[in-house]
Amino acid sequence: MRLSAVHIRNFRCIQDLEIHFDKVTVLIGPNDAGKSTVLRAIDWCLNGSPGDLSNEDVCRYTKEDDPAISVELRFADLDEQDREAIDERLLSDDGKALTLRRTWSHSAEETTCMAMAYEPFEYVRGQQTPDGKKKAYQQFQQTHPDLGLPDAGTAPKVDRSLRDWELAHPGELTRTPVRATELIAKGKLRRRFDYVFVSADLRTRDQLKETRRTILSRLTERIDRSPATEKVLGVMTGAHRSSSTIVEKYLGPQMEEISTRLSNEMAEFRSGHAIKLRPGVLQQEPDIKIEVRVDDGTIDVPIDRQGHGFQRTVMLSALKLLASSAGRQSGGPSVMLALEEPETHQSNVQSRQLAWSLRRATEVGDSDSTVVFATHSPIFVDPLRFEEVRRICRPRADENVSCASRVRTALPDAVFKRVGDYMERDQIEVQLHTLLTEQFAEGFFSEGVVLVEGETDKAVIEEASTETAGPLFKFGVSVINAYGKSNLILAQAILDDLGIPAMTVFDSDRGNADRIRKKGTPKAEEEAVAEENKARRENVNLQRYHRVTARQDFPAGRLGDRLFAWDDNLEQVLRDWTEWDREFERVRKELHDSKWKRPSTYRLATRRCEGELCASLLEIRSMARSLTKV
Repeated sequence: MRLSAVHIRNFRCIQDLEIHFDKVTVLIGPNDAGKSTVLRAIDWCLNGSPGDLSNEDVCRYTKEDDPAISVELRFADLDEQDREAIDERLLSDDGKALTLRRTWSHSAEETTCMAMAYEPFEYVRGQQTPDGKKKAYQQFQQTHPDLGLPDAGTAPKVDRSLRDWELAHPGELTRTPVRATELIAKGKLRRRFDYVFVSADLRTRDQLKETRRTILSRLTERIDRSPATEKVLGVMTGAHRSSSTIVEKYLGPQMEEISTRLSNEMAEFRSGHAIKLRPGVLQQEPDIKIEVRVDDGTIDVPIDRQGHGFQRTVMLSALKLLASSAGRQSGGPSVMLALEEPETHQSNVQSRQLAWSLRRATEVGDSDSTVVFATHSPIFVDPLRFEEVRRICRPRADENVSCASRVRTALPDAVFKRVGDYMERDQIEVQLHTLLTEQFAEGFFSEGVVLVEGETDKAVIEEASTETAGPLFKFGVSVINAYGKSNLILAQAILDDLGIPAMTVFDSDRGNADRIRKKGTPKAEEEAVAEENKARRENVNLQRYHRVTARQDFPAGRLGDRLFAWDDNLEQVLRDWTEWDREFERVRKELHDSKWKRPSTYRLATRRCEGELCASLLEIRSMARSLTKV
């Protein structure tokens, strides 16, 4: 079984939010949007104890007529072992799904499942003690003799009688919330599904101790210790007898002397009683605990004697083992690993390895594990699987009184439909592999994105800022290379679906045909016409996508709030900017750079260039800053 979705209401910063999960799910968004709150809500629902919540955990935007806190989990793909472990009446009609809800209101908690049941029976089932259940059942028998309920002398028999009646009267049943406290309290669900939450502030050394609900205990809980315990108990019993004989031999005479003297003293107060001192050797039941130690070939020491970085590496290795061993064939529970800010305390290389290994663990063999990352790092995003991303955001207080969190996704079918008028499906598939790089994933974490055709555009736009205003990233804006004009619409569509404000800067390529004609080759005219038609088609498509009404074949300048065209191309614009062109030639000579379009040369020339920016860059910079409210 796997957790397919969670619906959270009124918990901390989340007023009302629903998230769906894949094999790998990546939660992104700004601080205080609710990424960690999603993970903690699930942890409370499955692993929380009574008293964990207080009024401080209630969302301050909660409506008066709403229940205080509600976390609803939906499980899918239940197999035969899952169905055997969970009461069948709690499952969906086809037996493949389970919906669990935990609510909290002013310290009162309740765990329920939606099930087909005879609603009046729920009062009887809800009694907390066996005697209370029996009495409630007897009273129900007396007030509803027409139902023909049999006598039941024990709480289990009461439950069986109620269930037998429901099975015999399916027409009387309705889908209703039924109490399912035992599903959590007695660990029935955990035997089939284990949620492992690794918070950013987790104490690593504590997770490598074999105590309740730690990562180490999850790895070792299926170790059968009974044979070893039995043998150790036999050894301890024999050792206890031998120890008692030895103690009696050496301590006996000394204790006898003290006993006699103490008895004599006591006789003056009360006669007829003697005091005897006897040696006692404590015997305890064997408690076999497993500890983590480190052996580097020269020393063998406890894990907590190692550095924090090494401890965290061991913990992450244990997480990977948990994920890879969660399979139907293993007989154990399926596992969901939920990692909050997994980039914490790790280098980029280590983070990349962790992301790769956990992804692989969910895909290899018969794995029944899933992984959720709540992260600020593009390393944990696979751009080719952008559908795994869930971008959580909250509007600012001045935009929406409720400030309700929202989630945005970019599903492939939706993106393909959005761009279907501009390219064929096969073309989209090819372009995705060109576009979706780690650099593109950086845009998912931005407040706004400027999409450009190439690295030289990116270098110039990033450097084109004044000392007083600061660079674009100060405003939360990234400049992302889409690697060609043909990818710009696809890139914009993905960002649009994720709700990330983005603008496009492109070359109109007005002079491409003339430049081809000047080559004077035999097919120059044919190639020039083809290039002109191609540029015209791409330019018009970009304007159509951005809903530009007065479309032009070869536009220049600002075409709308989110679209800008270089007059011909970037190089032509920069050549008309005298100060930049002069600085560019100076930098090329200093660097002995014979290559015309080297991004690093463009960047340095723009950084050194003094004076006012050219009009095009001023306009682009203004449009980029308007993408956000920073």
